[in-house]
Formats: sequence, C-alpha cells, structure tokens
Amino acid sequence: MGFNNMTIKPETLYKQFLIDRQFNDEDVKNLGLEYLDSDQTSALMGFTVKSPSVRIPYFDINGQQTAFDRVRLLNPVGKMKYCQARQSGSHIYFPRTPMWQIAAINLGIPVIITEGEFKAHAISKAIQTEGLPHVCLAVPGVSSWTDKSGLPVHKDLMAILYEKSLASRDVYILYDYDGKSDDGEPNEQVALEENKLAITLAGLGAKVHLCRIGKFKPMKGQKYAIDDHLLIGGTLSEVLMSCIEPTMIKNSEEYRLYTARTQWAIHDGQWIRLHDGRQFNAQRIKVELANNTWIRPAPNGRTVTIKLSDAYPSWSKRLDLRGIGIYPKHQGLKITPDGYYNFMKPWKYEPLEAEPTEWLQWCQYFFKDAPEFEDFFHNWVAQIIQKPWERNNTTIQIISPRQGIGKSFIIGWVAEMIGDMALSIGPDRLFEKFNQHVLNRILITVDEPSTDNARHADELKNLITSNTLTLEAKNQDAIFVTNYVNYAFTTNHAKVTTVNEGARREAIYKPHSLDPAVCSELIYKVKDWCETKNGFEIMMHFYSTRDLTNFDAKAPAPMSDHKKEVIQASKSAWSQFAQDVWEWVDNELDGSAAISKGMMNILIKHFGYEDSRITAHSINNSFNELCFTQQNKNIKNDDDQSVRCLLLTRSAEDTYKPISYKLILQRTNKEIEKLLAKTSY
Repeated sequence: MGFNNMTIKPETLYKQFLIDRQFNDEDVKNLGLEYLDSDQTSALMGFTVKSPSVRIPYFDINGQQTAFDRVRLLNPVGKMKYCQARQSGSHIYFPRTPMWQIAAINLGIPVIITEGEFKAHAISKAIQTEGLPHVCLAVPGVSSWTDKSGLPVHKDLMAILYEKSLASRDVYILYDYDGKSDDGEPNEQVALEENKLAITLAGLGAKVHLCRIGKFKPMKGQKYAIDDHLLIGGTLSEVLMSCIEPTMIKNSEEYRLYTARTQWAIHDGQWIRLHDGRQFNAQRIKVELANNTWIRPAPNGRTVTIKLSDAYPSWSKRLDLRGIGIYPKHQGLKITPDGYYNFMKPWKYEPLEAEPTEWLQWCQYFFKDAPEFEDFFHNWVAQIIQKPWERNNTTIQIISPRQGIGKSFIIGWVAEMIGDMALSIGPDRLFEKFNQHVLNRILITVDEPSTDNARHADELKNLITSNTLTLEAKNQDAIFVTNYVNYAFTTNHAKVTTVNEGARREAIYKPHSLDPAVCSELIYKVKDWCETKNGFEIMMHFYSTRDLTNFDAKAPAPMSDHKKEVIQASKSAWSQFAQDVWEWVDNELDGSAAISKGMMNILIKHFGYEDSRITAHSINNSFNELCFTQQNKNIKNDDDQSVRCLLLTRSAEDTYKPISYKLILQRTNKEIEKLLAKTSY
C-alpha cells in the first residue's frame, strides 16, 4: 500500500483524500484546507517530512485564524498521520461557527469535545443539519485537553468551561472507538484520559456525559468514529441521547487530586480557595481539609491514610497560580488563561439596546449648571464599562450644601448598575486598616470623605494616584494588586480635598440652581424606569456603546469655573490675601512693589482680611509661591530715611532692572494713597 501511494501523483492523493471524506468545495473553504507538496510541508513544519500533506489551520472562538497549523500527511510515515511543528505546544481546535461567540458567555449551550479536526467539522455540520443547540471543539489527541500552563484544563478551554462561575454546563466527551472491545468501550489508555478529563470537568462545575460511538459499530472489533457514523446515515442526536454518566471512584486518589485541582490552587506557599479567593496557610488548611482523606495500599497488605493537605502540595500536577489580583481583560474568569486568580466579577446587568430617555433627562437637568460636565461624566462612566483595565486618572467630585438635589443618587445609581464591582461606603471605612472590601472593586463612591484630617487627605490622594493597592484582611497576609479603582465623592462642604492650581485629577461639579422638587420627580421616574422597564440594562448598553474616540482617560480633569471656586476655597486666608495683593501689584504697579508694614496693614483692611489672623511670616511664604520676593529690604523714602519693606517683583531679573528701589517705593505709596482715598478706614 505504501509503494502504491508513492507511485500515485500527490495531487491525486489529495483529491482522493477529499473524496473519501465526502468534502465538497464548501467544506474545504470552511476548514481552510490547503494542499502542500513535500517541500512546502517540510518548510511549514520546520524539519524534513518526505510527504505531501493537507494543511489544517486552527481558528479561535471568533473564527479568526491563529498562527498554529497541523498537517495531515498524505503518505503517512509509519503510524504518524498527523504532524505539527516542534515545540509548538498543544492547541484546541474550534470549528468556524458564529455559535462559539454565544457559547463562550452562555453556559446553557452544551459543548461536545471530540478528537481530531475533521470529526469536529463533521459534528458541527450535523449540529446545523439536525438543529441541535450544541457547539463542538476538538483536541488533537485524547490527552491534549491540558497544556503546560498548569491550569486544570487547556488555557483555551478555561474561557469556555470556567466562565463567570461554577455553574453547570453540559459537556459531552465523544472519542473514537478503537475496535478492541466487543462492548463498545474505549481501550484502557483512552478510558484513563477520558476519566481524568471527566473528573476535571465535573470539578469545574460541568455536567459530564460520555458518548459511546462504539455501540453503533457495524461489526464487532471494527474501529468506528463519529464521522464514519454520520457518513453512513447515522445521526448525532442518537449518539448524544445514548450517552452514559461517568463512573468515578470517588474515594480514589486520582479522583481526589484531580478534583482538588479545580477547587484549590497554591501561590507563594498559600492555599487559595478558587470559588472565593480566600487564602489559607499550611496550618489553617489542615483544619479546613481535615476530613478529606483516602486510603492508599502499602506493603505487607497494610494501608496508609493519605491527607489531601499533604498530598496535593507535592503532586506534580497541582494548580500553581502566577499571581492574584484584578484582571479586567478577563472579566468573569476566576482563573485567567495565563494562570492568575482574578477577582474581576461580571457586570450585574447585560446590555439591552433602547433609548435611556429617563436617565438622560435626569442627567441633563442635574448638570444644567455646567452642561459640558454632563458629557465628561458620561465618558467617565463609559470608560469604566468599556475599558475597566484603563482606570480614569480623574475623580468625580460633586459639591453642594443643598439637600435633596440627588448628588449622591447620580453616582450611586451608576454603582447600582455596575453591581458587585462597585461599592458605596461611608467616610471612615475608606481609611480602615483592614481594607479587603476594596478588593473586587472598580468603582468606589464615598459620601463626605473626612479629608479635613491631614493624614486622611494624603491617604486619599495615594488611593487615587497609586498604581498598586495593598490589601489587608484580619489574620491574612497582605496582598498587592494593580489598582483599577475609580473614585467618586460627594460632600456638603466647600471641598472634598485641597485643590491647587496644578491639580489634574479632580473633576468638580458644584450645582447651585437645582430645584429639589424637580430633582425628586426626575429621580422617581428613573427608579421606576429601572424597576419596571429594564432601565439598568438600557443604561449598560448606552455606556458600553458610547463613542470614546475623543476621550482620554489619562488627561487632566477639565478646568471649570466650579473647579476654580474650589481652588480658591482650598487656599488659606493668607494665600488668598497674597493672591489678591499680587493681582493688585501686577495690574496697578506693573509687577513691582515695595510694601512696608504700615502699607500691609492698609492692604489687609482693604481686601477684608482683618479677622483672618494673618501673620507676616505666613504672608511672606504665600507670596513666595506667586512671585519673586525679598524680605526686610531697606529702601530710602522721600525723607531719605530707611524703610523696611517686602519687595515683590515678577522675577529675579526684574529686581535688577535700572529702575531704583526708591522709585518702586514711591509708586507703591501713591497706589496705597489711592486706596485710602477710595475707602475711609
């Protein structure tokens, strides 16, 4: 047979290969098959393969071709029919079907796992023909459901079988029948791998079914596969309906260890419980797993009791995590495909396309005192929803002493839409030592943060700006995670934090003309809309589809009149006084002044700071932030007497211009006299 193949033209072998499988042009197109001669095969594989072949490209769940290929040799070398490049690893084959994009997020869609790309293609065609609600994937070999990532299953499967939670998904394992057993059961090696896969899938929450295609074999002892069954008129439905449940020995060592790998991981010597991320040290895990034991045979007919807490850490296939944190790009996966534990939970509401009229009417009214801020607010929220891994570098701050206008509601309602990934807390909780409540969050809203405390103000700025969070829980070691938290604050006071001229992170809105009665009516409409007409789902669609092309999450917060008010309110009395005096000097004295102690007292009265307890030292320091100063400068007056003055100029260079200090003092005196003439003290 091998000699005959060698004498047949390679192109003929390829045509016969397609005929044997009844592949038409559409099959070839969907599979992406390509004929390769011997040289092309060797070039693709990276080593000499003396055979023409059929190139089989691999696809991801979105139908996009990956960089991985296998080939089916048309002149098999011994038992080797399939080949792939060395060191290219194992991969999962996803037939091109739009159903995969739905199945990846819908646990109600059953998954069929088979062996080989062509069988997956045949099953996918049968699914469509028979109108079944399934999807199919293929492993290259019965043991290829794992890879070197160390995850419970292959990293490409984690996003499908471990999506969102441990909710049950029906999974059917459909391997070939090798013909060695008269009862249709697979051989010992296949059964062993099938059992390991079934244990693992069950541990991940799947409801596992084992298909026995051997039951439908036309003759005892004959090899039989699902594509053979379908080619002779059999149906996929009858195979799925005749499946059996796995028979697992639940007190066996294999069962205990493979199940443990779906429930426990180890990171830096700590045990991590996968369903909630809780950490256990070696002593505490012994208590937690005290009853998880089994019997192992020992020499001389004796037995030994094995504890899972001892056996699992030394097991070569245990699950080792590379890290712990929030990984928004893998939202909903407890374990990311690259082996990190992920606290990022799914959104509470699925998007629903409709107009969010009630919400937008409320927002338009609430932001009517600064309409441009409404656009910024919507972009800020949309950034959290669309790109939670790119934190806003700004904080929303809503400031107003007025009650009943909904300043807490507008932020709180966004938090309600987000769900568990958002948290609304009081001021004190923000600064608690044990702060594990911050874990899992991408939005934290705080009402009346206590930033009058200088330490709290510094801590708050660190929370906003730091790229890393240190999280502590009682009786647990601190963990360090990437900071993805966005903050929003509301307050009745003049400011949330002290804001200076160069502040970049504070996006401030101060409503002043809102009518509480109108606010109450609009808020009622929003609440009713969300409760009765899927308002949260519609809001989620609005923010998940909003165009953010022109929004830069890292850009400084916009400078608004409201922010300028807070900057002014953040200044101390002497800072504000220095600002007023310097503006007077800059405008009326061309940026140069010599101010004596008597003049300073006149200016304090003129600008209304008599009750502010301003001291000379505090004044001088405040001027240093605005202009160039020389303190205690002795300048001759018109009577040729020395007067000790505070000399103010725009820059050091201005101090040495050819104008005399005496002339500066004279001009300053004249402007002071004008102030005295205008106002009686």
